[in-house]
Amino acid sequence: MVSIKFRTIEDFCQNDRVAPQVSGIHSGNAGDLIYSLPAVRALGIRHLILNVYRDPNPLRNLTEQNARALVPLLLAQDYLDRVTLVTAGVPLESVDPACIDVDYVLDRFRNEDPEHVHLMYAHANAVHAEIDANAPFLRVPVETPEMSEVVLALTPRYRGLTDEFLRDLMLYFDDVLILAIPGEWRSVAGIPGRVRQCADFLEMARLIQQARVFIGNPGLASAIAEGLKAPRIIDLPLDFPNAFPIGPNGYVLPSGRREFVDIVQRLCGDRPRLASLYSDLLRSLESQASENRVRPLLPLIGEINSGPITLDGGAWARLAPEENGVFLHPGPIGTAPPRARFEGLRLAGHNCFEADLSVDHPESAPVCFLFHLRDENGLTIQESTREVQPAEPVHWQVTFPRSFSTASLELSTVLAPGAESPNFAWAWVRNPQLRMI
Repeated sequence: MVSIKFRTIEDFCQNDRVAPQVSGIHSGNAGDLIYSLPAVRALGIRHLILNVYRDPNPLRNLTEQNARALVPLLLAQDYLDRVTLVTAGVPLESVDPACIDVDYVLDRFRNEDPEHVHLMYAHANAVHAEIDANAPFLRVPVETPEMSEVVLALTPRYRGLTDEFLRDLMLYFDDVLILAIPGEWRSVAGIPGRVRQCADFLEMARLIQQARVFIGNPGLASAIAEGLKAPRIIDLPLDFPNAFPIGPNGYVLPSGRREFVDIVQRLCGDRPRLASLYSDLLRSLESQASENRVRPLLPLIGEINSGPITLDGGAWARLAPEENGVFLHPGPIGTAPPRARFEGLRLAGHNCFEADLSVDHPESAPVCFLFHLRDENGLTIQESTREVQPAEPVHWQVTFPRSFSTASLELSTVLAPGAESPNFAWAWVRNPQLRMI
């Protein structure tokens, strides 16, 4: 008979109970484990086993260091008595609990649909637990008060908005505490604030609990904020929405400053500095509208406000004012893509690009259309890609942070992955324009 042999790393108990306890095992990530706690509490699991395991796929990695850092936070919960660290070198989502002498295998959430179902519900569904996702499932005792106006935690992955936009938003606060680890410091580069490395995740939870508002993207820190139901604003990626805020005090980070200030005012109450900055923002918007005669729509072809248009890519790029469009026939693989650059766009609150895309010949290979918006300093504001099938036109929309400055926009095309020949790749961008939404 083949069995899985676990090596015990360390066992942690917070009392002397010796009676058999309901047990559950989890192989990480740390944030995933936090989202399993509503199901753990609902099932009466009092002995939680952490399987230190690294998948060749980096989306799953519970290191011994992170497992040890989780222990104080887990044992601070009144529904857990014991945490054991083990390692077996294998994942467990397909293992029968009886074969490894546990009551529940929490890894089974990976057999659900964790990319499209909130992680709390993915865990609960996998073990048939009834949970209340609106209720707090973490509590932390406060020993030494350490208040912050905002606690910020950003990671390189699972982001929806740009670093530049986040840096701009942090100017609305006088006191920013940044939670970061050395490997992710580039995510918070340039943000004014105090950088803190926590000794363990209980310390992290205390800092989040005492802050007036938490701002971050999906990761361990935002999972802790969710468990505490702390005032929180989460930057969500468009393609992996499985850890969004649920319940009281939770908001998705908007792409506009006005909406952001509205949320912070709702969470933090009356703050003179924020009220002053909000007034400045509204005056700026009114001034821009007055000076530039701003309209909700800014066409990019044939408008004085749209700025000069530069084409490159040889014969593959052509401006067609009569069709209100740009022809961007992609060249052979390995050649420079055709580009249309709209320079000196005077943005005044516009935060959405839209156009009609088409590949007009039915025998063409699919074509990828690329969008790149840069600020006055050449830094990227937003990038996006859309694949279009031949003879199947689409209406494309790309949203980006609301801006009141000058920007440049670049459109280009390449053959879709797997395509071999550019023959008949009659790629068109028609009716390109910017709008305010």
